[in-house]
Amino acid sequence: MLAHSQRDVPTPRGGLAVHHAEAPSVPYYRCLCDAVGKDYHWLSRRKLPDEELAAILNDPLNELHVLHIDGSPARFAELDRRPRDEIELIQFGLIPDFIGQGIGKWFLH
Repeated sequence: MLAHSQRDVPTPRGGLAVHHAEAPSVPYYRCLCDAVGKDYHWLSRRKLPDEELAAILNDPLNELHVLHIDGSPARFAELDRRPRDEIELIQFGLIPDFIGQGIGKWFLH
């Protein structure tokens, strides 16, 4: 994606809030990954030792944004800003209970 989308995506429901987790703990991150990715066999971060994962999570150029629905974590996006002049979407997932409600499209936008 090289430009901002010109498409307007309406908010699918109330109770949505996005929080930037500035220095998430390894257990918190692993809990999010398991809740979102266990059915899809997400392994890339699961295989990392805690120390290596902590170094990535605490890097200010790595961002974790967590979407809360009515106060509970429901989706997250991890952005890697370490490569010069680009942003890589590393992880993007939704807890299964919230799939099919248009929330992912809204959050990605």
